[in-house]
Amino acid sequence: MLPRLIALVLLLAFAAAPADAQLGGLAKKMKDKAVQAAAEKAGLDTKNAPTPPTYDDVILELTAPRVESLLKGLEASQVVLTANGGIPSILKEREALEAQISVLNERASAVSTGYYNAQNRWSSCENDTRQALEKTHEEEARKAMGAMIANPSLAADRGRDVSAYQQELAKALASGDSVALKKATANYYKVWGIDLSKDDAIVASKCGTAPAKPQAMVELDRANARKDSLDVKARAIETRAVLEGSKASGLTEQQFAMARERAQMAVTGTRTRFSRGELAALDARKSELLGYLKP
Repeated sequence: MLPRLIALVLLLAFAAAPADAQLGGLAKKMKDKAVQAAAEKAGLDTKNAPTPPTYDDVILELTAPRVESLLKGLEASQVVLTANGGIPSILKEREALEAQISVLNERASAVSTGYYNAQNRWSSCENDTRQALEKTHEEEARKAMGAMIANPSLAADRGRDVSAYQQELAKALASGDSVALKKATANYYKVWGIDLSKDDAIVASKCGTAPAKPQAMVELDRANARKDSLDVKARAIETRAVLEGSKASGLTEQQFAMARERAQMAVTGTRTRFSRGELAALDARKSELLGYLKP
């Protein structure tokens, strides 16, 4: 109790003293140091004194009624976050995946160079072979077109087929469906008497089959894909939690999210961007808030 009385006496004494301009530079420094020392001795935080933020449509002053509303929202959010295992379950599985991925990375690294080298060699062979086949098919198409021009009856029939398959090609291109595009291309060439189904066999005979991805790399891809899906799932849960918290608190989603963030700071960390009234309102419900806003 004595340190607080000393601080109060010093503050009152300096409040009644002459103005700083009359004290002179040295006296002012002595006064500042004395006040600082007395305040620190009394247990006051002078370096991190509360400074109220600028309130607006998103940053609301956390009065006692708003802290009450925030707690209602946090309770509703917690129901969403923990339903069916919720976020804790996701975090547990994600942690296990991280450990698994670390091991798989080492295994995959040991075989990836050989696989990519083999894949590049095969892709180069496939590309060269298909380019040669395309030139052959272009020459075949020119011959078929010449025959069509020489036969008006054949030209009419093929003209109708060409028009239909051109529409099929355009649709496949627009949709970006590679399977549909391959099928439409094959159908189009059939009009000219060209069978593209033989091309794959020709590529295989020249280049062999495409190298299979090593099992370690497959497992790594699978683990990373699972981790990504868990992240998407967690974000969806968090989004629903904010929505339900917003509804229960009577605040907008942005207001609720900001109030939750500021309350977390006040009860677990930095306390400088608050008014004294806010800190009093938050501290009065600190134990309840910590139940939802653990460090």
